[in-house]
Amino acid sequence: MPERDGHVLFGILRDVTKRVAAETRLRSTEQTLRLCLEAASMGAFEWDADAGRLVWDDRHHALFGFDKGEEVRRGEDALDRVLQEDRERVADALRAALEGGERFDIEYRVPTHDGGVRWLATVGQRERAPSGRTRLIGVTSDVTRHRLSEESLTRRQGDLEQELLERSGQLDHSNAQLRVADRMVAIGTLAAGLGHDMGNVLLPVRAHLNAAGVITQNPLVVDHLNAIGRSIGYLQQLADGLQSMASEPETQAGRTPSTDIDSWWSRVGPLLVKALPKHIAFREDFPPDLPRVALQEHQLTQAVLNLVVNTGEAIGNTPTGGKKAEVLLRAREFRSDARHEVEICVADNGPGMTDHVRRHALDMFFTTKQRGMGTGLGLTLARSVVERAGGSVEIDSQIGRGTSVSMRLPACQSELATGKAGRPVGRAGPAGSRKRVGKKRDEAIRVLCVDDHALLIEGLKAQFGLDDRVRVVGALASAEGLVERVRELRPDIVLLDIEMPGPDAFEAADRLRRTFPEARVIVLSAHIRDGYLASARRCGAFGYFAKSDSLEDIVDGIVRVVNSGGAGFVMGPKVRRRFEERGDRGAADGVLPIHSLTPREVEVLRLIGKGLTRTQIAAELSRSPKTIDGHQSSIIRKLGADGRADLVRLAIREGFAEA
Repeated sequence: MPERDGHVLFGILRDVTKRVAAETRLRSTEQTLRLCLEAASMGAFEWDADAGRLVWDDRHHALFGFDKGEEVRRGEDALDRVLQEDRERVADALRAALEGGERFDIEYRVPTHDGGVRWLATVGQRERAPSGRTRLIGVTSDVTRHRLSEESLTRRQGDLEQELLERSGQLDHSNAQLRVADRMVAIGTLAAGLGHDMGNVLLPVRAHLNAAGVITQNPLVVDHLNAIGRSIGYLQQLADGLQSMASEPETQAGRTPSTDIDSWWSRVGPLLVKALPKHIAFREDFPPDLPRVALQEHQLTQAVLNLVVNTGEAIGNTPTGGKKAEVLLRAREFRSDARHEVEICVADNGPGMTDHVRRHALDMFFTTKQRGMGTGLGLTLARSVVERAGGSVEIDSQIGRGTSVSMRLPACQSELATGKAGRPVGRAGPAGSRKRVGKKRDEAIRVLCVDDHALLIEGLKAQFGLDDRVRVVGALASAEGLVERVRELRPDIVLLDIEMPGPDAFEAADRLRRTFPEARVIVLSAHIRDGYLASARRCGAFGYFAKSDSLEDIVDGIVRVVNSGGAGFVMGPKVRRRFEERGDRGAADGVLPIHSLTPREVEVLRLIGKGLTRTQIAAELSRSPKTIDGHQSSIIRKLGADGRADLVRLAIREGFAEA
């Protein structure tokens, strides 16, 4: 192209649109990559393995902990920053990537300026440059938080697994305890039933022995009969003890429960002694006139039984220094200005405890027995019972010299004056005033026996045959047909058992009272319960005797009821003693708190015991729920109950729910 000045300009024109577009896209891609790296806190690098030259960005510089401006040119400089424990592993991974073309993906640690550790993750890939050189390109990110989270999760997982093992162990132990509890409930039910049936069988045995003793005059036979009588007395003790140990606890609200130790021991002693292995001797040492202890009888039995069983198991077959293994149960009274206590101690001459065992013996679940052989709850339960009563438990033990476990229990004095058992007491019950008609002395009292145990009725016949004051004129195996039988036989006394098949005994007695008021009902039962006593009085009964009472006391009670003209309510010795030992003056005098309930309140209590709601009770009695609430509040106030749940337990325990 000629110019004016004569010069000529030569050139070439090319279309670079695609190149410019490519450069623009490249800059955009680089910007996007840079933003991604920044967002992910990652740094990029390129390592020329042949030349040993390393190129990376500022973020990489910071990740490895190099100071700003510090020059890093070689890969070895970066590798030297890796912790010694991880360096060889990182070098091997780099070598494998360069030699075999494998992907480079590894996590490792580098130190920080503050003495800590930073976890880095590097991902790279080998490439061949156009010049033929080998290079490794990749990115590095800070994964410290991720690794710490993983470690925390791992630790937490380990903790959870350990906790799961512990909880599983506790669950297994709880299941074992539940199985033990189920067995104990079954044993308790069996014990109660066994005690009841033994009492029913022993009464006729005692009666026939009495009859045989009267009939025979042979001294040798009399001696044998007396020996059998002593054995029967021992069996009666066992039967009473079984029923006492299996019975439900009863505590009248507002009264401190108490137990007479001598009387308690006479009932449960024979059973507690049987808890020891036969090769271990047993002695008891109870001084006379011990005060009552502020503990319910069943709780005292539970505590002492646990101590005796533990002692027997601790002695086992361990040698006792050439002496016979022995357990001593003793009681002592202690008085001071601040305290009045009774100490009950179980001592042995066994192997003793180490200091460690002695310190932890009262801890829950602590046991020296093999797993599955012991629960570690025996001494704990004993301590719990004693401490709830305001007492304390102490252990004194030395290796080779034995162990003594002492329970210090608060003493209490009963203000109830003991009267002669079996005397007429109190009012005649809800039947109101009764016509006092005495029986002529020269006429035998006619007795109708109502009991489902034929052996017991035969025994009563044998006993009454020895006494011209009474005679059996008939028998029934249940309360069904009672009124008709009384109309036919015209008895003076109806001896009535409670727990029999067929109609409810108390309802039958109530119908009898309204139809034939001259036939007086005396309850003869193996059970002594507040609810049964209250029901007996409500249905118009004139007395209540236990089947384990002596036959002479039963006969005397029948005579008293007839001769008193029905003016009082006669209790057998064991029925009266039951309430005297509880320190319950009103009950021992025939006046129970339950007697303060109105007939409507008794009906409400019965339905509460059956599990009915206030609405259901209202519908049953054709009353409003608000009226039922008023009756319930009155019952709670009169009985000193803690609430509806307490009323349910009381109604079930005392037999109201069975009516």
